[in-house]
Amino acid sequence: MSDVSGCSGKSSDLACFLFWERGRQREDDMLSALESRFRILGDYELAWDSEHLMEDLSRIYEKNAPKNADRALAKVGRPPFRFILVEDTSPNYTWTRSVSKLIEPANADVISLKEEFRSWFPEKYQVHSSTNMRECLYQSVLILGVDNFKRALGGAKRVRMVLDKDLEGCHGWYDWSHFFSVMNRCVDYLVLYDFEGLPESLDADAITFLCDDLFRFKAAANLRRDKGRAERYSLIVGGKRFSVYVRVVGDGYFDTKWQIRMLSNRKFTGDLYIPTVEDHFFGLWYHALIHEGGIKRKRSKQLNGLAREMGLDWFKPQAMMDTLAACSILSGFMIPNGYSYAKPLDPAVKGNLKARLQLPSPSSVRAGLIGRRLLGKLSRFVLLSGREKTQVIVRMAKKILWSLWARRQEQQ
Repeated sequence: MSDVSGCSGKSSDLACFLFWERGRQREDDMLSALESRFRILGDYELAWDSEHLMEDLSRIYEKNAPKNADRALAKVGRPPFRFILVEDTSPNYTWTRSVSKLIEPANADVISLKEEFRSWFPEKYQVHSSTNMRECLYQSVLILGVDNFKRALGGAKRVRMVLDKDLEGCHGWYDWSHFFSVMNRCVDYLVLYDFEGLPESLDADAITFLCDDLFRFKAAANLRRDKGRAERYSLIVGGKRFSVYVRVVGDGYFDTKWQIRMLSNRKFTGDLYIPTVEDHFFGLWYHALIHEGGIKRKRSKQLNGLAREMGLDWFKPQAMMDTLAACSILSGFMIPNGYSYAKPLDPAVKGNLKARLQLPSPSSVRAGLIGRRLLGKLSRFVLLSGREKTQVIVRMAKKILWSLWARRQEQQ
């Protein structure tokens, strides 16, 4: 996955600070302190709409809207707020524990300065800051927008602006290009399938993503949960409502190792992230066969095209129509990679019982890996000389005898 955590060892780092309403009482002092330690790239006054203030705050903090809105608003006050984007040319990273009890990499100087600023006020949390580079990118792009963020990074002089806008996507997304330009900088994701027409248009009624952080993805995209379906959301793009499914690493939609590798190997088209052609082909095969109950006409056409693109001369289209043959091909890909069938956490994904019973299980994959290791060791043993074989046997006998002796000692 992309290295935006702030721990890459690079010579400079980005951080951002937010001064809430009462925090602005000493904004000049805080600005002077920031200037003495960092290079200030941008200085903005945020004129957020009060009507959407709770939504904006929830997205910034990557949390659901609090039940007690008045209490939350009492902490930050009312807009306008002050937003400062800085560059740290000599970052000092460490592991810290946040207020939300997360232990994560953090720029120690940024955190120290934020705590110092907070100590200046009788009320808690009058100043907010990012923790690391990844969080700074997420918050800065949502607050400023991509163009303003690029302008701050590329300018020799400090940018000063009044931003009379809410977070990106607050009122829906202008188009898919707008949506992906923000998401590309906020979260590690990929579109699993049906992305061929993007970003110009979505050739389906729904879009499915895979990501590594569900809360951050939902907040960045400004998703709305659909009633009656826990794992389905809605998204407004170009004035049209689309259904959205968000799959996350570890949710059982695919084997966790496969999900991690999908994200690690994802491909950037220039507009959005998609799987490699191999992960697209076998992932779509798995999805159609297991999640959709069988490979239907639309998926068959897509898979045939991918097989031609990959140059699979052994591929026979008729195999998609036979469940056992389709499972055999899928298993042939999954077993060498250590993948197995995983039960989805989403209860709405029922799965194809006949097909999933033919796929490798976690226990069979482990047994297969052990068998291959033993076979590899045996093949190397055969190639040894007689003396070397004797030495190996003696070492193994000593290990067995030592193990038996140690066990007897424990029992006495």
